[in-house]
Amino acid sequence: MCISSPRYLSLLAGLLLLAGCQPSNEPMTLVRGKVLYKGLPVAGGTIVFIPDTSRGTHGSIATAEIQPDGTYTLMTNTLLGAVPGHHRVTVASHQVPYLAVSAPAWRPALPSKYRDPHLSGLVREVLPNTPNSINFDLD
Repeated sequence: MCISSPRYLSLLAGLLLLAGCQPSNEPMTLVRGKVLYKGLPVAGGTIVFIPDTSRGTHGSIATAEIQPDGTYTLMTNTLLGAVPGHHRVTVASHQVPYLAVSAPAWRPALPSKYRDPHLSGLVREVLPNTPNSINFDLD
């Protein structure tokens, strides 16, 4: 699936609408980290931390743009950080070029399972009252 496909953009827009646009009174905790795929930095994309209500975490989702070196810093609405607690995590990367035998082509930088909070297998806990460094080495 292409990051600019209508289905992906609709999903991302829906998640952002759920997050709302107004600052909240939720306590935020700084979350930074790095996303690797097969040991190499994911050079662009979006990471989303979705509070896991089944584990008692409630609040707005936190998102970040993944930088060219694979690093990210989460934001919730207009606030720096994420709500403390357990989160399901999704990662969607931009497409990257590769050379096919006959002509240049495009391929997704990550398997599609990482874009689905129920299939990604990525669950992390954001600890309160301390900066969190949460790294991912995807395979």
